[in-house]
Amino acid sequence: MLILSLVLLAQTVDPPAPPPANVPNQAVQPAGDEGGDGPELLRYQACFQKMVDVGASDNAFMKKCLGIPDTAAKKPALTAHEAAEALRTANGDLLGCYKTLIAAWKDLGKKPTGELAFALRVAGGAPADVSYLSGMTDAALVGCFRTRLKAVKFKKTDGPEAHVDARWTLKFLDKAGRNPAVVLPDGAVAVKGPGGVASEDALAVFKQNAAKIHRCYDDLLKRAPTAAGTAALSLLVSAHGKVTKVGFRDLTVGDEAFAGCMTKELKTWRFPPPASGASVKVDYPPLEVRPRQ
Repeated sequence: MLILSLVLLAQTVDPPAPPPANVPNQAVQPAGDEGGDGPELLRYQACFQKMVDVGASDNAFMKKCLGIPDTAAKKPALTAHEAAEALRTANGDLLGCYKTLIAAWKDLGKKPTGELAFALRVAGGAPADVSYLSGMTDAALVGCFRTRLKAVKFKKTDGPEAHVDARWTLKFLDKAGRNPAVVLPDGAVAVKGPGGVASEDALAVFKQNAAKIHRCYDDLLKRAPTAAGTAALSLLVSAHGKVTKVGFRDLTVGDEAFAGCMTKELKTWRFPPPASGASVKVDYPPLEVRPRQ
């Protein structure tokens, strides 16, 4: 009886460790990165298949096969709560920016209120970049906020840089137009990582949806009992985790109905939203359609 070897893996073992960080063609790539299966990806695929053949069920086998050091886990990445706490330390300075704006508008007889949103790229506990997103468009106010936010100190982590989005409310605390305040509301801070979908998450999604692909394979067997070949999947995953495009880096099964069925089923998959907040490409190691070993 024929099987999809990766389907068998999805039913019997935990997801393997992701390939080393310096692999040029990883199993998960940012959208737009092109290229075939390089030697490092082929090595990852070979270790992947060995793990299936020997019945290994943890990441230790893959780490040993790929030569990845079994190092201690890194410190947690910056959380939204930690980012908000750090940003609130600048409230006094930001209020000073707002009061300057109020003074400038005094002669106009207006008391400005509204919102101001910024994006900060944080690396090593300090903002590497601060960008205006939306809100009040007074150039002096935006520039003052940006200068003050560049001085904020965040918790240092061993992980990759974090992307912090924050939205402040500028208002008066009484109807008489006194007591101006700059408020960072609860839930107004979001933290995203720079990457896409992690390899372990991509493989976990495969495990959850293996039966869908198996149905396509069962239909193929009815038409061609000796069907064999490979199918290397390339998926484009949106910022919300939806599969928006399905492609095949390689497809040697030679059955259009099988490819069409795979495409239809793959578009129903749902991934964790990419850490980058943008669409990314997810490439799986080739699926083998072959006799059971």
